[in-house]
Amino acid sequence: MSVYDARQSSKLGEATSSRAQSLRKASPLEVEQDLVGIEKKVNSLKELLLDGEEQLSVVFVVGMGGVGKTTLVKKLYNGEDIRLHFNYFDWVSVSQNYSIIEILRGMISKAVGSPEGLQIMSEQRLKEVLYTHLRTRRYLIVLDDIWDFQAWDSLREALPDVNNDNRVLITTRNRDLAKMVDRSTIHYLEPLPENESWELFCEKVFVKNNEKCPQYLADISNGIGDRCGGLPLARLRIYKDSIGMAESA
Repeated sequence: MSVYDARQSSKLGEATSSRAQSLRKASPLEVEQDLVGIEKKVNSLKELLLDGEEQLSVVFVVGMGGVGKTTLVKKLYNGEDIRLHFNYFDWVSVSQNYSIIEILRGMISKAVGSPEGLQIMSEQRLKEVLYTHLRTRRYLIVLDDIWDFQAWDSLREALPDVNNDNRVLITTRNRDLAKMVDRSTIHYLEPLPENESWELFCEKVFVKNNEKCPQYLADISNGIGDRCGGLPLARLRIYKDSIGMAESA
């Protein structure tokens, strides 16, 4: 950090001590829930899920790490309209290192508890058990952070397509993956523009405390923007770190 940046961070710390404490105490979900423009994005995704198509369809939310894919989908997943429309929900974290068998066991445990012999069932048997349970449901299943086609292809066999308006929502960094899946729609999530990132900062640190964001902090914001490329969660973490460093200086 340059001498100039250090001085600006010091000013920030002197001016925002109480704000820093409240921001650091906030849970990750609290910090992420109010990302700039999220309601508009949620509504766009909601339209895709509630489009009236009876066949199983897949909606991809595609974007680089830290852009807010999971945050966006969480807000949609917990929305009232979604909860009223579907009657079965499951959120499955896949990640880069996954075990299809463990994922299937987890999905079955959520759906029906722990049936006898669950731990010794073959992958094919696990798929059959899950399929049987889901075939009478109108389900919304989120597969969060899928990296490759094989993960989707393996799980797809366990997901019934019985004209019951079922939906699968997938978050991924892999644009090519989304293009390989039949009957899918792709929603690209791009990094925030600079002005929206600045709005996010002011909202998180100042607006909720009924204070005005001082203009001299714009220089700090611009420097942070260069470091995280418009990724909203990265910005929030850097802002928190900057405030904490200033307080301890």
